[in-house]
Amino acid sequence: MDNRRLLLAAVLSMVILIGWQYMFPPPEVSVPKPVPSAVEAPVAGGGEVPGVTSEPAAVAPAGSPAVGPAEASVPAVEAAAEERRVLENDQVRAEFSNRGGELVSFRLKGFSDLGKPVELVRSRAEGSLPLALVDGEGRALAVSGGLHAVTERVDADGRPGLSFEYRGPLGVSRKTVTLTSRGSLLVDVEADAPAGWGLLLGPGVRELSPEQLASPYSLRYGIYSGGGSVETITAAKASEVTVVPAVGLAWAGLEDTYFLAAFIPSKELDRVVFLPRLQVGADAGVRFEPVPTANLAKEQKALPRELAMVAVARGGKLAGEAFLGGKDYDVLSSYGVGLERSVRFGWFGWFAKMFLRSLQWIYGNIVANYGWAIVLLTILIRVVLLPFTHQSMVSAQKMQALNPKVQAIRQKYNGKLRDKKGAVNFENQRKMSEEINAVYKTAGVNPLGGCLPMLIQLPVLIAFYNLLANAIELRGAPWLAWITDLSIHDPYYVLPIVMGAAQFAQQALAPPIGDPMQRKIFMILPVVFTIMFASAPSGLVLYWLVNNLLSLVQQTFYQRWNARRAEASAA
Repeated sequence: MDNRRLLLAAVLSMVILIGWQYMFPPPEVSVPKPVPSAVEAPVAGGGEVPGVTSEPAAVAPAGSPAVGPAEASVPAVEAAAEERRVLENDQVRAEFSNRGGELVSFRLKGFSDLGKPVELVRSRAEGSLPLALVDGEGRALAVSGGLHAVTERVDADGRPGLSFEYRGPLGVSRKTVTLTSRGSLLVDVEADAPAGWGLLLGPGVRELSPEQLASPYSLRYGIYSGGGSVETITAAKASEVTVVPAVGLAWAGLEDTYFLAAFIPSKELDRVVFLPRLQVGADAGVRFEPVPTANLAKEQKALPRELAMVAVARGGKLAGEAFLGGKDYDVLSSYGVGLERSVRFGWFGWFAKMFLRSLQWIYGNIVANYGWAIVLLTILIRVVLLPFTHQSMVSAQKMQALNPKVQAIRQKYNGKLRDKKGAVNFENQRKMSEEINAVYKTAGVNPLGGCLPMLIQLPVLIAFYNLLANAIELRGAPWLAWITDLSIHDPYYVLPIVMGAAQFAQQALAPPIGDPMQRKIFMILPVVFTIMFASAPSGLVLYWLVNNLLSLVQQTFYQRWNARRAEASAA
């Protein structure tokens, strides 16, 4: 068997492992707008409850009017001034403005950014906020700018909530929001507005730094589940509006690597619309503008893109549960609608789930440090895969012994594989392959003996790779010294450099199989891997570093063992 095939298999295996997420991105879809029907459900009633926090008003942005005033005969219901109200438990703190009942802030107490709770409402200088009432193109309804009267309430299960109501020249709307014990929001809305209005999520999921926006490991998507499958829309590439029919829709939302904002309808929607947006400006001056369908300026092409989502009501009413939080697999599974499928474990997800349980167990029972847990689990995986790596290395040693004979055959046919015009001489190529295969057969060596075991390991390695690239457990988790967050890259690039050096040493000690050009290509791979891993999460680099070091130790052992066997045979 031609050594070039072995080289190709090895290179492809490593490229598949490292470039998995780039080679197999989630499918982007664009589906047609459905024909609306009239199905209605009752809106939950209200009540009052003390203990909901009231805060001084701060001006919240309001969008441009989109609908006409309410009928003159309807009694007016309107607040005298803008105010803020807070719903809070031990998991989240949700702050609302009575201007449209919009969500001004949603902070997760169990996650932090630079010592502060993670904020899941993107700051903006203008425009509608999450839970605003908008039309199908994301423009605010006129009633969304009205100062709603606020009533504190409690539901039958004792859960606190707020009721927002407005009747006046801007229109009519009533919205109730209830905070559940698990930190989600039950939302119930009724509005007197033209068909096509809905509830806004986004744009984006949370506050992101410019570095996070640019990172290839900080991908952002629109996501929805229906008919047993999960589909995604890449925010960075989105340029057209995507309309998703509501038939069979279980949930829809926005996500990034670690966080999700999703709406789970309890009343059938008309449709869900994903709207591409350009992020213009920075800090407090950020604006989200529609992506032009054509003739984008050069400056616009360089701007970050986000997605906004509108859950469009059917029959003038809308109800459901809004989840805003971290992509903890167990928490998402508890909702029972498949939210956990937003965690990207890939094609070998069952392996990744098994590794997640193992990582959690090691963290909870052996060492309360996810960095050392990764080290221990990597060692355990190598032990389990030892029969395969043993076979691969033994095969490599046998191939090394036969390499001089193989190279002699190649030299024999050097210059005979093509004619003077450069056309392939298939007859001579066939003869050369037959002679090489005869050498292998006589020695009892399978040319694929070193390649197949490595390919068998790929599902395990890919699953662990996907786990470490997406597990929220690593977010904010320190290892040692300067590695204070395993979900971000090493700020001093020490881990990638050491990893590359270990891989270079591994290649240098590898049996010299193949021609000199092939070996030179293999020696370039450590440099390529170092560059690729420079911006990767530290937890992922730590795994690859430990894996390389264990391979280096194993290679050294086999070389010394073979040397001793050779000395014993000579004696």
